[in-house]
Amino acid sequence: MTENNAISRRDAAEEINEVYGQGTIGDWACGKWLKRFRDGEKDVDDLENRPRSGRPSNFDDDELRRLIEEDPKRTTRELAAILQKDNATVWRHLQAIGMTNKFGVWVPHCLSDLNKGTRFVAASGNLDLFCCISSAYRIVLVIKPKQDMTGMIFYSSNNH
Repeated sequence: MTENNAISRRDAAEEINEVYGQGTIGDWACGKWLKRFRDGEKDVDDLENRPRSGRPSNFDDDELRRLIEEDPKRTTRELAAILQKDNATVWRHLQAIGMTNKFGVWVPHCLSDLNKGTRFVAASGNLDLFCCISSAYRIVLVIKPKQDMTGMIFYSSNNH
């Protein structure tokens, strides 16, 4: 600590790394955030609206969405070739628009209510089928609160 009760960037980095694990933050990055905090930037929500350095992006997220809707099985390399962008750039923008690749198909990362309902119905059907096939297992269906129709199925042998 210094005279005015401000922690040094090195001490702050050491404390953060002690709590969250070594390598979480370096001295330089910690100093940058401490300066922002001391300059009055204490609201994390303001950081998103803050002007950034560098050239503004000319990437068309709407075009990327259109291409994914057209063919959700396209790879990032195919998309990069069509958009004439770098593969890593396409990947970052897919993540930014909330898409994830599941079994070779681009799908929304967050499930819609319809997707959740469909999964619930499929899981219930599988549960009914499983109960008919195997009476040697005890089944417990755990459903989260009403706003989230996801669930988990646990099973264990009756022998235990």
